[in-house]
Amino acid sequence: MASQAHPTVLNVYKQKGETPLSCILRLQEAIPELRGETLTYAGRLDPLAEGVLLVLVGEEGKRKEMYLGLRKTYQLDVLFGWGTDTYDIAGKLTEVSDKRIAMVPLMDAVVQLPRTYDQPYPPYSSKPVGGKPLFQWAREGRLSEIAIPTHSVTIYGSVLRHSETVSGADLFEYIDRSLMKLTGDFRQEDIRRCWREYLGSRYDNLYDVATLEIEASSGTYMRSIAHELGAVLGVPALAYRIVRTSVGMYTLKESLKDFTQGFMLETRG
Repeated sequence: MASQAHPTVLNVYKQKGETPLSCILRLQEAIPELRGETLTYAGRLDPLAEGVLLVLVGEEGKRKEMYLGLRKTYQLDVLFGWGTDTYDIAGKLTEVSDKRIAMVPLMDAVVQLPRTYDQPYPPYSSKPVGGKPLFQWAREGRLSEIAIPTHSVTIYGSVLRHSETVSGADLFEYIDRSLMKLTGDFRQEDIRRCWREYLGSRYDNLYDVATLEIEASSGTYMRSIAHELGAVLGVPALAYRIVRTSVGMYTLKESLKDFTQGFMLETRG
């Protein structure tokens, strides 16, 4: 472990269930040398998303905007047949369908994803509107009172890597396991009950999951892409799993997963 000088950028692996802040706290707990440092993350990840998180140390935090501008790549697993208010598995169900996805339309839809467009922020996001985050408006049932803001994003490339089916029973087991990793108030118990109610009679049903590799600009919501892809195909869809595999030159292969082993030295991007 370095003791004389700290790296200015830490490429760390944010675990599923963590917020970026709780990931930083875990990092400082494991590495005493960082406890007196100011740490800033560049590019947030949803609690259920995992993968590369850049943590800027000390004065490097002043260069945050540069890191935010780096392109990002993701592995996005899209589950079809289910829609939630968060566009991922950590939300209350809004739509259910047993419709299966045909491969040719799916491939065509994925090929057509790359473009620049104005992407609406997900209803459950931290984007402030009128002095409070969107998720607060959503929880209060008042989204109809505001205009959902948008932001320009670019999808540079998208590839369909794999497709498979998952049973209702395996689906519930995965969702239940994932929700148990969340800490804080994410409506976990209500959402678990909601999934159990709908999946209880569908354990033997099969649902389609497509694995996509996507390169996108900073600020692009992968769970929104899953939701949008379902709309194109005429079936509800959500983000089943999100893994950020790179931020600029910082890759998943090099990210620090075991903080007790020290940190990964990185040069500036």
